[in-house]
Amino acid sequence: MLKLNIQQWPLDQDYPSVDMIRADLERGDYYVLEIEGQYAGSVVLNTTTTPPYEKIHWQSEEFLAVHRLVSLPAFRVHKPGLLLMQFAEQLAVERGLNSIRLDTYSNNARANAFYRKLGYEFRGEINLPWMPEVYNCYEKSLDPTDGKGKK
Repeated sequence: MLKLNIQQWPLDQDYPSVDMIRADLERGDYYVLEIEGQYAGSVVLNTTTTPPYEKIHWQSEEFLAVHRLVSLPAFRVHKPGLLLMQFAEQLAVERGLNSIRLDTYSNNARANAFYRKLGYEFRGEINLPWMPEVYNCYEKSLDPTDGKGKK
């Protein structure tokens, strides 16, 4: 992301740290995508939220949250980001959850366009004190009765 001049995460912090990833693994929240036997990306999926996100007007209280989605450019032809998001949506449906929540840095035009293309709706923005710009919050309904979710 830095090569594309996208500062998604704070540069002066160890984020995500090895300890964070280890804790994600221990909780069973860390998922890895392998393509042709190689690491192609990863994502953290859980129902955890933090205070900055409580001010957002979310559609559903039964959600799966996407954190730290990473896809390697070398596998772009395989669309690892799309595969990880499809997996997240499938996992949420299997768990009986009604929506997916996520955020992305407002200056990351590629990620914002990606999520909108997948049907995620802008719900608001949050300001994290360690980053100069806001994060855009998105949600996608997975409820087939509202006309927007997967059927």
